[in-house]
Formats: sequence, C-alpha cells, structure tokens
Amino acid sequence: MTPIPPHKRRALGKNFPRLRSDHSGSCLWMGLACLLWMSTTAWAVVPTVPAFDLVGLVAGDEQPQKNVEAVMRGAHGQTRTAVRMKIPAAAGYPVKVPENAILQFGISASALVFAVESPELSQPVTARIWFDDESGSEVIYQRRIKLKDRSEDRTWFDEKVDLGKLAGRSGTLRFETSSEVVEEAEISVVYWSTPRITQTRASLDSPNLLFITIDCLRADHVGAYGYPHPTTPTIDGLSEKGIRFAHAYANAPMTLPSIPQIFTSQLFPSRDEPLLTAPFSDAGIPSAAFINNAWIPLWLSQGAHADPPGTFDRIISGALTADNITDQALAWLSDHEQHRFALYLHFLDAHTPYRPPARWRDVFVDKNYRGPVGDTFKDDKGAAAGKYNAADQKKIIALYDAGIRYIDSQIDRLLQELKSKKIFDDTLIVISADHGEELWDHGSFFHGQSLYEELLHIPLIVKLPGGAESGRVVERTVQGIDLAPSILDWMNLPSPDQFQGEKLGRTLDQTPRDFIATATQAQFPTRYAIRRGHTKIVESLNAAEVEGYDLEADPREANATLPEGTTTAELMRDLRQARSILRERGFQMQVTGADNREIEIEMSSAPVSATFLTLDRRGEKGVLQLSPDGRRLQIRGPATGFGLRFDRLKDSNNLGNRDLVAFSDRNAAGKNTPLRISLGASGKRSDAATVDLNSADLESPSEPPCDKPERGIHLCLWHYPGEKVSALPEIKDPALRERLRALGYIQ
Repeated sequence: MTPIPPHKRRALGKNFPRLRSDHSGSCLWMGLACLLWMSTTAWAVVPTVPAFDLVGLVAGDEQPQKNVEAVMRGAHGQTRTAVRMKIPAAAGYPVKVPENAILQFGISASALVFAVESPELSQPVTARIWFDDESGSEVIYQRRIKLKDRSEDRTWFDEKVDLGKLAGRSGTLRFETSSEVVEEAEISVVYWSTPRITQTRASLDSPNLLFITIDCLRADHVGAYGYPHPTTPTIDGLSEKGIRFAHAYANAPMTLPSIPQIFTSQLFPSRDEPLLTAPFSDAGIPSAAFINNAWIPLWLSQGAHADPPGTFDRIISGALTADNITDQALAWLSDHEQHRFALYLHFLDAHTPYRPPARWRDVFVDKNYRGPVGDTFKDDKGAAAGKYNAADQKKIIALYDAGIRYIDSQIDRLLQELKSKKIFDDTLIVISADHGEELWDHGSFFHGQSLYEELLHIPLIVKLPGGAESGRVVERTVQGIDLAPSILDWMNLPSPDQFQGEKLGRTLDQTPRDFIATATQAQFPTRYAIRRGHTKIVESLNAAEVEGYDLEADPREANATLPEGTTTAELMRDLRQARSILRERGFQMQVTGADNREIEIEMSSAPVSATFLTLDRRGEKGVLQLSPDGRRLQIRGPATGFGLRFDRLKDSNNLGNRDLVAFSDRNAAGKNTPLRISLGASGKRSDAATVDLNSADLESPSEPPCDKPERGIHLCLWHYPGEKVSALPEIKDPALRERLRALGYIQ
C-alpha cells in the first residue's frame, strides 16, 4: 500500500509509527505530541487524536493486512468512509482503552458483480470484533448478515459497544470476517464504517461544527442584509448572536467550482488537494454530510482527497427536500451528541425548479396573480430568454423567496435541537451560499452566466462558540476560499499547508486581499474578475473584452467604465497572475504561423469523448470561443504566436481510455495549408489532424519549443508529467447526468 499522504497523517500531520501486536496480547503504548498555538481569541489547540481509529490505522499501515483496505464507497444508498474486508480477513491494532469508552461504528455487507449489487448471489457472512490481551481473547461484538435470505440485512447497522469493562486495559482490537458456508466468498465484502473510540466532548475551546450552504442564495434576499420581505427570520436572529460579513463573495457563480473552492481553499481546485474535512479525520471527529446537489458528492468522492481518511465519514445525497435533509441530520446528531462532531448540510430548495411548500408559498405570492406561472417554476431557459412579463417575474421571485423561507424554517429546527441538547453554545455555526441567482438584474435568469454582484455576493453568518463577537458586522471583503481555514482556526484545528484563504478570525481588522472570481463552465462564456476596493475588472475570453465597474458609484453595475490611469493595467496584470497556476495544470497549447494572416483553428471533440473546461490564455493574446455543449472550441490569434490551456470532463458514455479531438484550420478555405501538430517533449508529429489527449506522447517536463513553420501553422500540445488532466468528477451514471440537466446544467 502506498504510504498515506502527509496531509492525511495522524497526530496533526506528523507521521507517527503504527504499532502492531499479535493476538497473544503483547502491546506497546505511545504518547502523541501535539502542536499548540494561540489564536486571536486566546484559544489553544486541543489535542483530539482518538484513542482508536481503524480507518486511519489501516490507511496509514505500510504493511497492510491481507484483504483489508481503507475505502470510500457507496453501499445501500449511502457513501461512507470505511474499512473493506473480503471473506475471510482480519485486522488488529493496539489500543489502551480509556475510561467511559464507547466503540462506535457502522457495518454492512455487500455482494457486487460487475459493480452491481447482487445480494441473491451472496453467502452468509459473520463479522466479529475481538479484544485480545495477555489474559486471552473475548468477542465484544458479533453480527451474522444474510443478504440473500433477509432483505432487512441490506442496510447499514450503526452500532455502539460499551467498553467500560475494559477500561484501563491494553490490548488489541481485532476485526474479523468469515463465512461458515464457504472458505472464501469472492463477491461478498464487509464494510466497517469508521470504527472509532473518542472521548472528547465539545467545549468552547474545541467546538462542534454545523456548516450550512444554501444553493443560489443571494445576499440581498436575506433580511439581515436589508431585504424587506420575511425570508430569513432564523438566519437574521443568528446574525445577532454572531458575526455578519456584509461583503462576502463566492469565487464562482456556479456550484462547481464554488463548493470545491470552499472545501480546498483554492481558486482552481484540484481533485488531489486536501479538504476542509482532512483535519476532522486526523482528529477523529465524527463527520457527516447531507446534500441535495448531485455535483457535490460527485466531487467529494473522487480524486485523492477522497482516499480515507480525507473526507466525511458519511455522505448522504439525493433528491432531498430541506425537511428530508434536516430529519436525517437530526437523527445523525442524536447518535453523536455525546462526542465532538462536524456536520455539513447543503440545501437546494432555493434552486430551480422552484416548488416551495404551500405554507411558505402563501406568505409571498400575490393571491391576485392570474398569469401563466403556477405553483412550481422550472422554465429557467424561458426566463432567461425574456418569456415572462413583470407580473410573471414577480410571481417567480415570490416562489424563490418562499423556497428560502422553507430552508430557514428547517435551520430553525436544527438550532432548536442544538439548544435542547445543550450543545448550542459549544457549536460553531457557519451559514453561507455557493453562489447567488440572477433575477433579471442584467436581463437574464439563473446562474453561471456572468460575474455580476447578484451571482457573487452571498450571505455569511458565523456564530462563534459561546457567542463571542456577538452582533458584530464586518465590512471588509471576504471570499469563499477563506471559509475552510477560518472554520478550522475557530475549531482550533490545523489547516493544510495548501490552503490559500485567510483565517478571518485573525484578519478582520486588516486590509482585504484582492477578490478573484472565475466563470469557467462550458455553457457560458469564460470570464475572470478581480475586485480591489470598489473597483472591479471583468475579462471575457470569448471576445477579448475587459469591463470595469466602480461599485461605490454604480453598485448595480449598470455602466461599464474602466478606471483611469494605470489601475486597469495593474489589475489585469494581477488577475492574470492569480491564474498562473493554470499554466502548470491541464493541457497546454502554443500556436504559431508562417505568414501574417490571423490564425483560426477549431478543435472538435469526438462523439462520446469529453468536453472542454477551464479555458485560459497562456499570454495576453488570443480569443477563445467555446460552444454551449463544451465540445467545440474555436481559437483565434496572431500568427506571431499565442497559447491557451484547458481541462477535459470525460463523457459518461466514454467507457474506453481514449479522448479524441480533431483540429482544423478554419482559414484554409479549401487550400492545402499544412497544419503541423507536435506532441509533448519529443515533438512527435501527429500523423493525422485527430489527437488522442490520453496519449503518453503528450507528456513534457517543461514547455517544449514551438518553432515558426516555413509554411502553414505549427501547433504544439502537451501536459506535464503526473498532471491530473481531469478537472471535474466523471459522471458515469446517465440518469444522474439527466438529473443535472433538469437542474439547468448542460454538461
């Protein structure tokens, strides 16, 4: 097994050795040193390394035990971090059982044939947990699972084992699977979901976390931000008990990449970077996510950051209404209230299709309205095309507001439960959004299509443990990438070194950094923006245009005006510098021509291959126009040379390892103009105008030379060794892709 990456190692990032013992009971015990430091609130980091954490032990074991693996897998409708054991298998690790200890875990069995659940083919399996020490061995837990014969066994069993009688004893906890029917059950496996002994209860110094993001919630539809309608009484009340950030901004106008930006604290997230959740896992803090937005679990469960123990213990996702999410979150909370926890919820009920419950719809909708808009609205394309008049738009906005109020009512249920369990004061509560929603502010509807304020300005309410900073309003600009390092700092947990955001608890009185926003989804033009003070610059790659706004004089961005003097040039330089990481990732391309004519090339994806994403120039020249389906990219620039970069999103029906793209010279006009394509460091010439982007020939450790040709066009294409060139999660399920389309996403 490959050693666990440094950012996922136990003991606050230090690679302490794993101790093993045999079943005879010899056992060693080692103390863990923990780093201490002081935050601005004078809190010290509290060591929270669990007494026992099977997933972490297996993931970090450099001598893995046979048929035992730490995984993040879906089974019986849930995705969990777990230890997977084939039949038979066993894994044992040393433990010193503390006082009042409880071993908490989930367990399930699964039978897979070609990745399809096949319980009818399974054999009965038995799962046991043993405690071994010098006095002998005893079974402390046993369950027999019969998937074939008992439908009630096709689920997760969440268990608690009281270890009180073992308190103070040193030994080995041994997890074992077996089958009495066959010696080896090839298709059956047992999943042990995060078996863990934790003693730490939440306190003001080591709080719980309740982190909520609300899809499509723009700040100016929240009462605490000045909205006159009663959309958010619960959130408004919480803002009085915490900090309200008056100028919080999403770094993107769509869920992807906004949520990945939040969780990785990076402007351009990679699927191989550590997440906000990694320190939870390192500290053994039970965690769960309940989500309605298909993009988020896809992203959280793919890439290196999904390798245990890097992400949530449990991810529950699906077409869940706000009350469904709240019901499940409260049930999970009841099982974990005795321990410190981290709970993440993402609500989708303010996203199209708008279909709020009648109770809240009646609060906002004009009863005298008689137009074509019903009690459910899902025609986002018609709305963007100007299909609806002012009265219709008012009805649609009322449905949007009612959805917000519905979510707010469910947040109230959560807060009341925290109070009833007397853990409200010991819980850090963060409420924000992934992006806003355009409601015809600039003549359109939905989100993703621009970088205007209505899509980027989001609410951010933070209730600190014990009510610290109660009622404070922060006027400085903050952004989505600040959330993860700030949450961890307020929880007194360390942040991964890769995080780019600020720890807001330490910088509230400092001058804010530049705010950067990205709009890189294929169905809308690629744009990048930078804001410094009241000045905002937006660069559009599809037309090589730059717009500027003075947000103090023109807060609604009605009049594009570039700032005078050197300000525009400085901001453009800094905006391009903020994107410099893109020139080290993904596919890179340089183009040059023999004559002085403008070069125009079309790149077309083969059917069932992949789509283009996250475009950018490699310099200041060139126009990049992407078709709405993301499959055709037209590039235009001077023959003196220009470059670009891009990522690819694999098609759900692409079951092979090829990703074919055809290149054509759009200016050739029937002429026999040569188009020479050189690949990677060797400059290997492509024999045809179609290139497989998955070919190993594209690798190059540095930018290869791309000489000016004697005739025609020379195109050089490469990516760096080891670079992960897939930027977004693969959507392997066609039904899931259709569900995303129903939400308004073309890809």
